[in-house]
Amino acid sequence: VDTPSAYYSLSRDINGDWSSYYPMGAEYQAYLVSVADKNDVRKRTRFGTEAEALWWDEERQQWQIHSGGPDGSRDVSYANVVIPAAGYLNRPRWPDLPGRAAFSGVSIHAARWDPDLDLTGKRVAVIGAGCTAVQIVDACVDQVAHLTVFQRQPHWVAPRRRASDEVPQYQRWLGTRLPYYANWVRLKSYWGTADNNYPVILHDPDWAAKHLSISPANDVLLQLCLGYIDRVFGAGSELARKVTPDFAPYGKRIIRDPGGYYAALAREHVDVEASEPARVNEAGIVTADGRQIDLDVIVYATGYYLDFLSTIDIRGRGGRRLTEEWGEIPRAYRGGMVPGFPNMFISSAPNYSPGHGAGHNFGVEVMVHYVTECLQLMALRKAVTIEVTQDAYERYVADIDATMAGTVWCHTPSAHTYYRSGGGRIVTAFPYRLIDFWRDHRAPVEADFTLR
Repeated sequence: VDTPSAYYSLSRDINGDWSSYYPMGAEYQAYLVSVADKNDVRKRTRFGTEAEALWWDEERQQWQIHSGGPDGSRDVSYANVVIPAAGYLNRPRWPDLPGRAAFSGVSIHAARWDPDLDLTGKRVAVIGAGCTAVQIVDACVDQVAHLTVFQRQPHWVAPRRRASDEVPQYQRWLGTRLPYYANWVRLKSYWGTADNNYPVILHDPDWAAKHLSISPANDVLLQLCLGYIDRVFGAGSELARKVTPDFAPYGKRIIRDPGGYYAALAREHVDVEASEPARVNEAGIVTADGRQIDLDVIVYATGYYLDFLSTIDIRGRGGRRLTEEWGEIPRAYRGGMVPGFPNMFISSAPNYSPGHGAGHNFGVEVMVHYVTECLQLMALRKAVTIEVTQDAYERYVADIDATMAGTVWCHTPSAHTYYRSGGGRIVTAFPYRLIDFWRDHRAPVEADFTLR
């Protein structure tokens, strides 16, 4: 993936022996499995079970958990506290392309990749130009007979800054033997590629009025990316035009070239279509200008639905549904709390991911600490329920939105980004520095809750 391994690991289970600064998925998976086994997570997990509904039971002052098993059985269990941790990018989005089912070759979504799929000598199309598409193109360009990349909108792509992503042996040796060395590397990585980048997302009205970039700091990144485009494709070339965005960097998720993406687009057997396909037929894809491209494989790197628990029937006090509370603009107080939904803390809640750098795990760890503090507060006050007040909820969300208004995401309307919900609100990223977000979640403000 394109998240540095140094901070992809959890703070209490730091891995000092990554083979690469950006390892392949199997190494990440092995790390996560080791963490699960170390903490006996499997013993506490019901596999093959889907949580279909969470209903607040006013009489019991508990949550009803409606679930379905792999054999079709249904079960209702109860819990004092629930932490929905389903994430918000886990359901693959297939594009609404006419004729998609008619294709006689192999159609595959990047989120449902078949490790046995052999692309050697095949005519392949990749639909999408985001971080997943970039990695697929980089990995398969030497195998395929011909590759066509369909991009709805180009991303800003930053060059790889080192010749190789392989972690030097001396660093791996230190990371596994010298106390706290791995912690230092993780901290250095967080600062260098996270809060150090914070000025890049801040909007300077005077600067932005005269530039594509939104500030001098943002312009440094823009010039770095433009220089990379010119070096690979040639300044003013048709291909350079196709891959150059019309919005400021970070308007949508910035991409790091794994090493060969731009070089792949410049290869003789690779074509870039700067538009979405018009339709699919049995033989392949028809382009927006009516050309037929015959194919053996179509790879859909088209992302995910932005769900925010919309696939689970969650009902709080009085039977009010979470989908009714949120509509097209999901929002939440600290810890993913929503008034009317007592004892529920939503992991991967709205505005819990750092947008200027760092990994999603940072927001999750901050949230888990905060939830633990809230549970401790309940125990100290001998409370059965904890619920954020409407006033505290609205003030917290208003502060996020006011701060967000000064960031790049509110000043790049032409950028198609999953950060923005259907209602137009920036819902995935938080607009603060990591250190400020961390400090803000050290302890709950008791006055913001109703404890019963």
